[in-house]
Parts: sequence; C-alpha cells; structure tokens
Amino acid sequence: MADVKTTKAPEEVKEAAAPAAEADKAKKPATKRATAAKKNVDTAAKKVKTAADKAKKAVKKDVEQTKADVEKVKKAAEKAAAAKDAVVFEYAGKQINADEIAAKCRAAFKAANPRKAIKNFAVYVNADENKAYYTVDGKGEDGWFIEL
Repeated sequence: MADVKTTKAPEEVKEAAAPAAEADKAKKPATKRATAAKKNVDTAAKKVKTAADKAKKAVKKDVEQTKADVEKVKKAAEKAAAAKDAVVFEYAGKQINADEIAAKCRAAFKAANPRKAIKNFAVYVNADENKAYYTVDGKGEDGWFIEL
C-alpha cells in the first residue's frame, strides 16, 4: 500500500483560521479595557489611601490638641480649687469658721430629718446668744440651732 497524504485545500485552511483571527481581534480591545480598568482601580485605591492617611493625621493632631486643652482646663481647675475663700468669725476670744458652722447646722438638720430633701439652706449667727440658727427651704423652727 502506498502512503496517502491528505491535505486541505487552501480555502478550507483560510476558513478555519478566520474565526481564530477574529477571536484575537476581539481579545485585544477587551484586554485594553481590562488594563485601563485596573489602572483606574489602582489610581482610585491610591487616592483613597492618601485621603485615609491625611484623615488619620488630622484626627491624631486633633486628639493631641484636645489632650493639651484638657490639661490646660485641669490646671485651671486646680488653681481655682486651691484659691478657696474662708470666712472666720472672731468674738469673745473664739474663732469660728463659717463653713464649719454651716456643715454642723446641716448635719443637725439631717440627724433630725433624714428623709427630707434640702433645696435651700441658710445659717444665721447670733454672737450675743452664742448660737447659729438655720432655716431649710425658707422655714425655721424654735429648735433649729446649734451652740457655738
């Protein structure tokens, strides 16, 4: 037997190659669009990262400024607390602090009336009688006083 070689006609080869060539042509624009889209995504990601970094820096700076402001307020409050006024009464050889008198009067009222709320409290010192009278919410009674 003899070897038989089969060959395709040149037209058939061209027809078979045509769809492959068209696929290559279609593939090139799609690749270009994908590459462009990837560049756009990368650019957008860089912009977002840059904006996030700027925001982080701004927030960090604001936090540091706020901490500094808080420290200033604390120092001012400490100075204000340190500068406390005192009222002291001197009579008959005694020295009596006004804050202590008020605290003792309030404690005496609370001991007698533990459940009553105090909205307004006033103390009246009578040096002649050696007593401090007090009123609660604008009302006073005969027994509401302390001995000085």
